[in-house]
Amino acid sequence: MHRHRELCARATHPLEIAAGLEAHGITDRVAWDFRHRDVFSLAEELYARVPRERAPGHEHRAAEPQRTAVMPLVHLLPGLCCLTGAVTMRLRPADELVAGVLTAVAAGSALLLCLRRGPLHRGAALSSPGQWLWTLWLAAFSLLGERALAIGLSGRPPTHLQALHPDPAAVARTTALAFAVLPAAWCAAWFARKARSRLAPAPSLREFAAAVRPLVAGAVLLFLPCLLGLLAAADLLATGRADPAGIAASAALGLLFFLARLLTVHGHPAAAGLGCALACALQAAALALAAASAALTHPHEGLLATHPGAVQGLTCSAAALALLAHGFRALGRASSHSSPLQPTLQDQRNATP
Repeated sequence: MHRHRELCARATHPLEIAAGLEAHGITDRVAWDFRHRDVFSLAEELYARVPRERAPGHEHRAAEPQRTAVMPLVHLLPGLCCLTGAVTMRLRPADELVAGVLTAVAAGSALLLCLRRGPLHRGAALSSPGQWLWTLWLAAFSLLGERALAIGLSGRPPTHLQALHPDPAAVARTTALAFAVLPAAWCAAWFARKARSRLAPAPSLREFAAAVRPLVAGAVLLFLPCLLGLLAAADLLATGRADPAGIAASAALGLLFFLARLLTVHGHPAAAGLGCALACALQAAALALAAASAALTHPHEGLLATHPGAVQGLTCSAAALALLAHGFRALGRASSHSSPLQPTLQDQRNATP
């Protein structure tokens, strides 16, 4: 009780204490030493014996509903910035480079604002610098990767910067990914709300995990149609037709971003960073293979030569599937769904000597 008093005082349900004890390494064997059959039984006694306290900042929670109407507008900002930049680059090709740089800065700032508030906010800290680096690489590869692979396979270096100019379809799909921040935030909020509602009825950590795992699949199934619709609309507006291969590749990238952020929000930023780093490593390997094959007498005639655009889809799909498999296990832990009125259990574990 003394060692875990802060955790017990801030908990709103015994299952939160059980999850915190589990995160601190307390097992059923340790619970036996305290004459309890399992960790959950020990958590129930701690919940009953430690008085509740009012969490810091609780008095400010009443102001939250007033900000909820503003959040959709905030999550639209990245898409609006990208749309403005795409239109500017189309109307003023001479100022394309300047418009592209300004668009990247504006969209990045808007995305940072989205991550500071609302359902995509981690709570304790923003994403690590490594995650931002992987995100920039994946976004750049989405815009320029297919052209870079084609140039590498041809063995002829570009004579000017226009050779690496992204095609209109790639720009449109990137804009659609920026607009997908809004449905991603809605799906993340839906998942967090539904998972929190499973805490009280769950009789044990195992039953809670079994109830939350379908919610992970539900969040993905809610997000994917929204993402595919945005990508298809972007293709139709940019080129007049929908390219299934390009839409699938961009959808894999959007799903990877969504799963990485969902894991980060719920206290698993390391796994999210590893998933994005895996996709970046595979794409870098594809670029290296293209450059190496161009130097051979018989250039590479496999997937890279016939379908260079498939590299993004395959690499991002592999990373997204790895994150989804990890998410079914990690997001099923009660420690991933701490109360909004208290710090995350991961932060409490890091702060405990």
